[in-house]
Amino acid sequence: MAFKTFKQHSFKRQIRDFKRADYEGLKNQLNDTDWDDVVFNSNNINDVYMNFVKTFESTVNRYIPTKTITVRPNDKPFMNNLIRNKIRHRNRIHHKAKTSNNPDHWKKFREIRNEIISLVRKAKDDYKCKLTSQLIDKNIPPGKWWRIAKSVSNFTKNRDSPFFGT
Repeated sequence: MAFKTFKQHSFKRQIRDFKRADYEGLKNQLNDTDWDDVVFNSNNINDVYMNFVKTFESTVNRYIPTKTITVRPNDKPFMNNLIRNKIRHRNRIHHKAKTSNNPDHWKKFREIRNEIISLVRKAKDDYKCKLTSQLIDKNIPPGKWWRIAKSVSNFTKNRDSPFFGT
């Protein structure tokens, strides 16, 4: 019996761009807001909550911009846009080399392929170094530390151990 696996498609998501935020303006606006008049002008707690959320959200939207990102659930953690673009370029050159059978096209394909291999190896090494530095960090929460340690070591529980009755 064959099982079908479904590929998770990439999707767009809006996130806050905190690097471009105007924190001083946000702080001043929140300090200058008359909260008694805007939020606490009702006896119904639901209305108070909704007024607060609406006021706070509109202020945050004004001072912290958003940007659209593409989330790719199937990507490896070390994958980046440079590697992705090089892979697309390599695939186009490979198609061209197969159809034309031109030695120059094949040479170009091999060069780009080798460049991608080097980029991927470097990206993997950088990713592993980043994880290792996080493991050394003393301020990391225990749960996160164990998650990283398991992903680095490929440690899994072996239920088919010879000690548990076979």
